[in-house]
Amino acid sequence: MAAQGLLATNAIATTADTLVYTCPVSSSGSVTINICNVSGSAIKVRVALTAVVGAPSSSDYIVYQQYIANEEYLTIPGIVLDAGNSIYVKSDVGNAATTKVWGYID
Repeated sequence: MAAQGLLATNAIATTADTLVYTCPVSSSGSVTINICNVSGSAIKVRVALTAVVGAPSSSDYIVYQQYIANEEYLTIPGIVLDAGNSIYVKSDVGNAATTKVWGYID
């Protein structure tokens, strides 16, 4: 059965790469990710798309050190996922960012 709508919600608690969503096996789809800066100061974020679950390498990043002002957000639409693809988010400040992933997975 297809999944649609809100697929994942996360708080980025550390400054390490954090797995925010993995496309289920035998599925594919298109998602949008929103990263919200919930802190009182600016942050820099990275977003990686990996072929499988595992720590991202430098070639996996689709966003690198993107500045997000305090109480602002970054939205990345149209991320096409294949079975097993994973999205990771990293912030330079812990407990400063939340993420939402929504879309359609079939």
